[in-house]
Amino acid sequence: MLNFKNPTIYSTKEVVTVLRAISQFLLKDPTIFQAEGVFRISGTMENSQYIIDSILQNKNFIHRMYSVHDYLGAIKLAVINRIITPIESEAMISMNEEVLASSEQVRKDIASVFIKKMVNSGDENKFHMGEILYLLFHLAKHALLFQNKNKMTSKNLGVVMGPYFVNSLETDPMKVLKLMQSFTETSQIMLEDNSYLTPFDETFRAECIYMMKKKIEMLENEEISLIRLREEKAAKIIALKRGIADRKLELADIKRNIINDGIDEEEIFKSDIIRMQQMILLLKQEDKCTDLPKLNQIRLEITSFKEKLSKKQGNKELFYMNKKHSTLISPSLLAKFSEEMDTDKNAKLNKTKKYMN
Repeated sequence: MLNFKNPTIYSTKEVVTVLRAISQFLLKDPTIFQAEGVFRISGTMENSQYIIDSILQNKNFIHRMYSVHDYLGAIKLAVINRIITPIESEAMISMNEEVLASSEQVRKDIASVFIKKMVNSGDENKFHMGEILYLLFHLAKHALLFQNKNKMTSKNLGVVMGPYFVNSLETDPMKVLKLMQSFTETSQIMLEDNSYLTPFDETFRAECIYMMKKKIEMLENEEISLIRLREEKAAKIIALKRGIADRKLELADIKRNIINDGIDEEEIFKSDIIRMQQMILLLKQEDKCTDLPKLNQIRLEITSFKEKLSKKQGNKELFYMNKKHSTLISPSLLAKFSEEMDTDKNAKLNKTKKYMN
């Protein structure tokens, strides 16, 4: 079992990034899951950690020396060390209890509905939580297709998958064993369901498009806020420069004894000039080292998401993005809103260009 004395803790977004990258790579040739003991045999810790680090640093993580066990080990390492909120933990445990308390006819449906509920929540973190669950079982289902060769039945895979969830949900040794047994059974039930054979982005195509549009809207709003912040700081710098110029004039008057009321105003004015110069340097430093790099990063993310969105939706618009909220539109209502969508899109584009200029 993969573990470190001081393991790196990963955010949900980082775990999703790792899962997506490795899934896309492994599923290019599903026969890789024929390897005996797949999912059960742990990869080399160093290799698995290197794969994770390479993915998160946008480096090439594909290497001929890595085995399928190294890649699946990287997934396990990321998942079991994921940051999980109390709300997520409670939801997972509740779903698990509901599955085990239900009849065999509805058990599979409960798990599928839970994932759909997470994906359809409109909340980015819950969406990713649902994606993590789906991708794990999507990969495990491919392993199950080759159970005659890899010796990994749904029961064997269930035993392996159970700890994936328990390690991130519970740390109390007294509760871990009981929870692990129940999640092992739930994992086996989920693996016997054919809901997870289709790729995630095909099964939840509309939901993926929705989340991309929501993310783009959020990034564009953040971009506008940063542009305004930079404009405010630029205005402050101009005001400070004017203040410095005024102080220098007053200082010159003092030196010519035009102003002299017995107070050491010269030192006060000099101190004011130094203070304002330092504030200008600080504002420029913030803009150069923080605001501008962040703005450039946001713009890169916007471009990346728009490219992905364009590929995913093709020429079809499935959503109407209202300025205050986002609403899913069914295909039957699509024609009705198409003209309004184009108008809203153009208005928003013009507004963004205005701030960028």
